[in-house]
Amino acid sequence: GYRAVGEFNSDPWYTSMVHVPAQNFLQTMCIGGVFVRHPELRVGAIELGAYWVGPMMRNLDMWYVNLGKFGAPSKRLPEAPSTYLKRNVRYSVFPWEDLASYIDQFGLQDVICFASDYPHLEGGRDMITDMYRKIAPYGPEMLEKFFVTNGMFLFPE
Repeated sequence: GYRAVGEFNSDPWYTSMVHVPAQNFLQTMCIGGVFVRHPELRVGAIELGAYWVGPMMRNLDMWYVNLGKFGAPSKRLPEAPSTYLKRNVRYSVFPWEDLASYIDQFGLQDVICFASDYPHLEGGRDMITDMYRKIAPYGPEMLEKFFVTNGMFLFPE
């Protein structure tokens, strides 16, 4: 009974899984040391939401810290995986996401950024106002990061 509305598929299974290929790719790049070898590399995960980013970082860091207990190879990343995913990747959000939890629980204030696909459904009816209301309680510095500097990161001069 679910349907695609324009380019957006409203099926809950699809929408909860659409990020998985990007997540797999980013995890592989990170654990494979791509960001260590190429520290200036910049990646954007766009139109996938950001609901998966904090849990991904938490899981990668958990395994990074604990694998040595199981006889994993001694060759490790110099820093926790989340360090690279926060330094090198920016993530756009959907208008219905709980941005406060991303900031409060996972410290994603430097990586989530505004993007719009207006006039498509997932662009929201008044996304700028909706996003402003979610970010404004964190102050002008966070507004600047979310609407300007976090996204600018993807376009170096």
